[in-house]
Parts: sequence; structure tokens; C-alpha cells
Amino acid sequence: MERDLEKAHWALNLMQQRQSVRSFTDQPIPEETLHEILSAGINAATGGNLQPYSIIVVKDRQHCRELADLCGGQEFMAQAAVNLIFLMDWHKLAVYSRAMDAPFTANKSIDHFLIALEDLVCAAQTIETAAWLHGIGSCYVGTVLDVIPQ
Repeated sequence: MERDLEKAHWALNLMQQRQSVRSFTDQPIPEETLHEILSAGINAATGGNLQPYSIIVVKDRQHCRELADLCGGQEFMAQAAVNLIFLMDWHKLAVYSRAMDAPFTANKSIDHFLIALEDLVCAAQTIETAAWLHGIGSCYVGTVLDVIPQ
């Protein structure tokens, strides 16, 4: 990898200005840009090279509204052109293991859980940074866990 200090300083300057955004325009995100941003996340650092997560892309206005309601009425989610849902996906890994005729034990160990969580967070942060570098604001939402009916 060739070092380009000018580009590095440009990117670092933007990253140091990063902030959460909770007010969005109605401007759509071009598919090519979204694909580029998601590709950055897929290539994020990983502890076991399994990418034990899936990313659900939500663009449908009604589904964005439902997500906002599910997360305690966070209106900015309904405004967003795209919402991304990150989830650990043991099912995907189990299907892959069966296809490769390999044992699947990832869901039986706290170590696998922790590595999967770390991989998911690395992907999410890489995507968030890629979006910011494209001039697209974002905000992590974690309150869905707090509003799930018991």
C-alpha cells in the first residue's frame, strides 16, 4: 500500500470533525455510493475472517417509519434515506459450515460471540466512517433493545 500523506491528512481531518447527525434531507443516496460504502464495511477488520454478521438495508419509507417507531419514536430514522440494521448472523455461518461439510460450533462459545460482536462493530464503524467521508451523516441507534416489549 502506497502512502499518500496529503490524502491521509484530508481523511483524518474529516474524521476528526465527525459528529452524529439526527436531521436528514430528503436527498436519496445514489446506489453506487451506497454500494461503495457497504463494500468498505465488508472489508473491515475481522477477528476470524468469517464476517459473522448481516446488514439489512432499509430504504422503503414505510419500513423506515416502522423502525423509528420500534426505536421509541426517533423521528430522524423516519427521515433518513437509508437505515442499516447490523445483526450477528449465526444462521449464515451455519449454512456455510454445512456447505463446506465443517462442524458449526460458533454459537456455543463466549469467545466466538465476542469476536462476532467485535467484527460487527468494526464493520459498522467502517461504514459510518465511509459515509462521513462521502458527506453523509449518520447516527448509531441502540435504544431498540430498551423498547422491546418484555
